[in-house]
Amino acid sequence: LPQVLPKLRNGDIFALVTDVDGLDVTHVGLVERNGNQVNGLHAAPGHGVIRSPDLVRYGRSINNVIGMSFFRPVKNNNQEAKSTISALIDDTLIQNSHQHSNAIITF
Repeated sequence: LPQVLPKLRNGDIFALVTDVDGLDVTHVGLVERNGNQVNGLHAAPGHGVIRSPDLVRYGRSINNVIGMSFFRPVKNNNQEAKSTISALIDDTLIQNSHQHSNAIITF
């Protein structure tokens, strides 16, 4: 995960990946960068939209979360938005792709 954090940009989408049977993702939000600090902007029941300083610490604090996936909307030649992903799996960086991919960064 530390190798991926510097590559994240404001507005990237994060998803908290879970080990709950039948469920892949428990929560999503947006990445907010403030220098080297990577925060999460997301909705919390009863609190509206909140900022969670230190996205990694936040993810580790949620029960049954085993990792994170990150997505970045990009435009292709036809100006249609597609998703792309950069993630670290087993110390191998997956480069941005115009394919829809599933990748998990584990804690």
